[in-house]
Amino acid sequence: MLNWQRAGIAGLALCTVAPAAADPAPDAVLAQAGGFTYTGANLADALAIDAGVLETPLSEAERTRIQEIVVHGFKEAPDKVAKALPAIHRNAELYRHGSAMEQALAREAHWEAVLKAAPTDRIVAQWLDVMRQHGTVVAEGDGMVVTKPELQAMFASDDIVAEVAGQPKPADSDHDALAAGLPDRFAAMKPEEKARYAHAERRHAALLQNILAYSDLRAKAVTLIKASVHKPEDVAPEARALEDDGMRFAEEIARFNQQQAAIAGLDYKTKTTAEGINFASRKFLGQGP
Repeated sequence: MLNWQRAGIAGLALCTVAPAAADPAPDAVLAQAGGFTYTGANLADALAIDAGVLETPLSEAERTRIQEIVVHGFKEAPDKVAKALPAIHRNAELYRHGSAMEQALAREAHWEAVLKAAPTDRIVAQWLDVMRQHGTVVAEGDGMVVTKPELQAMFASDDIVAEVAGQPKPADSDHDALAAGLPDRFAAMKPEEKARYAHAERRHAALLQNILAYSDLRAKAVTLIKASVHKPEDVAPEARALEDDGMRFAEEIARFNQQQAAIAGLDYKTKTTAEGINFASRKFLGQGP
């Protein structure tokens, strides 16, 4: 029987980089300029984001180089960097403590933002070089990028569907062939199809935490799989359809919470309510608004 808790993204975690012995103490002052201060804690936030985005750990020399880059950037524009530090800290905390879905969203957004900014920002361009050295870019275009973890997430969704349907899981050679042919195919894809590849990690996380994590929705998903998947060629389309359901589930929760927050005057982004989950569940089960 499939272990739903261990399936999929749990096996796709990126490297977690422990602080190196040479990293400055949190309260260490690394630079001062324009009346602002850049500390070891600020650097630790930057490195936490690095650890969340990269597939392989930075060497000690690279960590030192990252420190040089961020400190130089701070000295060039201290007010601009200081203004961004709270957002950087929130992002770092997300990589330290956020859900798989939150981290996937942040990783994908990070790649896309860096690709967009690199042509006109020298410091961002240097960081993009580091990302390419420590990440596996399979395909890119139109501001989107498909990395190895994205394909791994897509393959994990396929494996779940194949196992439930009693179909053979795709072989590693099939995965390798898909990856090898993707760059040429990606260029010709429609934007929505490109997004399925470039955002595969968030889609897989949505399937796990928004559909398979709930017994009634999991049962519904199993019914759909058994009704739709009768041969190996049916596996991937059904996996993509269930990922679509997971993403719609998340959108329904957000919409419900936003509506309720507007009525109560609350910040709807702060939490997911039980009512929101129930609302989205009813939509998935076809039980009305």
